[in-house]
Amino acid sequence: MKTREKILATALQLFNEQGLNQVSAKTIAAHMGISDGNLRYHFRTKQDIVYGLYITLVEQLDREFDQYEEEVRLVDVFQSLYFTFVQFTKYRFLLLDFTGVMRQYPTIRTHYQGLYRVRQQQFSEVIRKLVDAGIFRQDIGQQQYEHLGVHFNIISDFWLSHAEILHSEDVVDQLPHFTRLTFSLVFPYLTEAGQLAYQSLRDYPLSRAPLR
Repeated sequence: MKTREKILATALQLFNEQGLNQVSAKTIAAHMGISDGNLRYHFRTKQDIVYGLYITLVEQLDREFDQYEEEVRLVDVFQSLYFTFVQFTKYRFLLLDFTGVMRQYPTIRTHYQGLYRVRQQQFSEVIRKLVDAGIFRQDIGQQQYEHLGVHFNIISDFWLSHAEILHSEDVVDQLPHFTRLTFSLVFPYLTEAGQLAYQSLRDYPLSRAPLR
């Protein structure tokens, strides 16, 4: 692993364990046993490190969503939701103080605003394919499906805060529960064939789901 990758991995560990505001660039360097100057050769500021982790997360999700250029099944959406929640858990420092991060790091906020629009477009394309496949209903207006996309986005961005506040067990153990809870939003939009596909996922072993 190259020094730059080690810095990001160490920062991710410390940010997740201690919180973003409790960890400085010097803390990361000391934890790695390297000089502050060596760290700053790769990342000039702490903000650059945080942005680097944010972009790494985005790139991982991009690779997941790029698969939807082909046929889409309901199980694909289910797995991708689980994959998203798994990745968010790995980078949970970003999500646990999501609003604070956006206020403190305007570069991330600007990028996220553009990314949000892209994700909504991707979601609309997935819905279109599922409607064409007879899984989602055709008698529901486009605006309602757009609202569904917003609902998914809001829950995805903030479920970790909810879990952290109200549940005592490890957040990793809660991944299947929150995946299924969020996925249940689609049920009113499903055709009879879609409902059958949905029911077939009731006992789907998320802990062993292929995450590509």
